[in-house]
Amino acid sequence: MKLRAEDELKILKNKLDIARNERDMAIGETSIVKGIGMNSPEMKEAKAKIEALNKQKEILKTAIRKAVGQIHTLKYENNVLNRKIKIAEDWVGQLREAGL
Repeated sequence: MKLRAEDELKILKNKLDIARNERDMAIGETSIVKGIGMNSPEMKEAKAKIEALNKQKEILKTAIRKAVGQIHTLKYENNVLNRKIKIAEDWVGQLREAGL
């Protein structure tokens, strides 16, 4: 038995309405689950831990920058001292050659 086009259209509209209702219910349930999950004690604890780690990371980055600056300063001072030692050695060598 073949359905008329009007009957087929009604059946399709009913199926569409059912699918829309199921979609809306799924969206609502997903929102509830997300809301509960984001406000759960575990999620709050994780957020606090992430925040604490981010603060610690910034402190460590600052300490590393300072240490790198100190390394550069020490390398420069070491080069200066090496040059002074070389000058002193050359001077001592000249004094020895002069017989002093």
